[in-house]
Amino acid sequence: MGIPNNAELVYEGRVFKVYEWDQKQFDGSTKRFEAVDRPNVVLILPVVEDGVYIIEDEQPGRDETIMTIPGGWIKEGQSPLEAAKIELVEETGMVFEDLELFDQFNLSSKVHQYFYIYIARNLVEQGEQSVDIDGERIRHYKVSFKKFFEMLLGDKFHRRAYRELHKLVLMILNHDEKEVIKFLNGVK
Repeated sequence: MGIPNNAELVYEGRVFKVYEWDQKQFDGSTKRFEAVDRPNVVLILPVVEDGVYIIEDEQPGRDETIMTIPGGWIKEGQSPLEAAKIELVEETGMVFEDLELFDQFNLSSKVHQYFYIYIARNLVEQGEQSVDIDGERIRHYKVSFKKFFEMLLGDKFHRRAYRELHKLVLMILNHDEKEVIKFLNGVK
């Protein structure tokens, strides 16, 4: 369910917008509903023949450095694919030939924010990352598939990344590890 056209914008911040509206119930009564609108997010799993690239992300005001995969907000006017390419270069300096949409979902009916998960394959260029120096510190590095699976299934990844990569987690749990690696490498 989206935010209805008759919803009233009651708060607009830099990131969040909060809407309220009256919703008619099945019994004929009316209740006040609310929802939060946030920018959509793109996440990218960069895959190379012998592993994947992950990032350590440190931000001011956050007590911990988190392990996750490259990603960020989709800016106004960008397609998810355009945002994926930009975020990948900003956070890793990498350009890949192929980006495949792996999953797309919304985590909550009351928070309107879609997540687009891409798998990046066929690295064609490795340059310098161009992260906002004041806003975050990001280090990227390669891990083997085995290490990545262990991190994802254990407690090494930030809970957000685990939740967002749930489809991949299920594949790891329900398939032979070699089959998952073939899939990640684009082998049919």
